[in-house]
Amino acid sequence: MEESKKVKEEKMRLIDILVEIAEERLKFHHSNAPDAKGKFKKLSVEKLANWLIRTRKGNMSKITGSLNQQANFNRKDDPAYARKMDRTREIVKRKLDKKKKK
Repeated sequence: MEESKKVKEEKMRLIDILVEIAEERLKFHHSNAPDAKGKFKKLSVEKLANWLIRTRKGNMSKITGSLNQQANFNRKDDPAYARKMDRTREIVKRKLDKKKKK
């Protein structure tokens, strides 16, 4: 049986929407924070956490965004690096919670 023209158009529209979603899913964004110049790779987790708190002025959403972007774009190629970003996020969260309680 031949599909009606309306059904074909609806399928094409859905395919276009899915393609659009897939393309927008992970896009690299540059922030207005200072350029890391390799700091994410070479600094220890603790030092990276301190650097992020200082350069992002304690803004957890900016810090989380930076770490998520690094982790997500490297998760397949370098899982250890992605885990480092996750650990760094936990340390930052802990440090900022301690500052808040003081």
